[in-house]
Amino acid sequence: MWFIGYFYPQIAVYDDLEIYFNMKGWDFRLTHLGVQEFYNDFNNYDVSIEVPAGFYVWATGSLTNPEEVYSDKFLRRIQEARLNDTLVHLLKYDNSENNNLTGSTWKFEARKVPDFAFGTTPKCIWDATNIKIEDRRVSIDAVYHPKSDYFPMVIHEAKKNFRIYFNC
Repeated sequence: MWFIGYFYPQIAVYDDLEIYFNMKGWDFRLTHLGVQEFYNDFNNYDVSIEVPAGFYVWATGSLTNPEEVYSDKFLRRIQEARLNDTLVHLLKYDNSENNNLTGSTWKFEARKVPDFAFGTTPKCIWDATNIKIEDRRVSIDAVYHPKSDYFPMVIHEAKKNFRIYFNC
């Protein structure tokens, strides 16, 4: 299983806040010492990721070509998870139904985000659910290795956090 933070040079923010004496300017501190917050501009990303056959990909933003990478049957299961408040186990580690994928080029679009990252693996557990926040549904997914002791509960904790944060 791979989780990759996409690295690239970014223009730094000019900080005109004088929190400490004479700290105004570009990249005044080159290291993060815990006294200031990381921040940068929001960006838009249109990314294509080509992986070997049989690999799944998850990334920042929205998958724009699901019909090109998922079988119709598996796409219906994903849609069910997006409409259902209960937990749906989309993938089991043994991946006994190995006919879920139909393509190997994944396309993602992300708008107004500070960074882009992705993960890919041929075998994993993928749990999905969603929560209704005001007038829309928000997807909650957890993808993890079966030997992980804590990840089976992550999706439930994420849903609890959404409920607390959005008071729903």
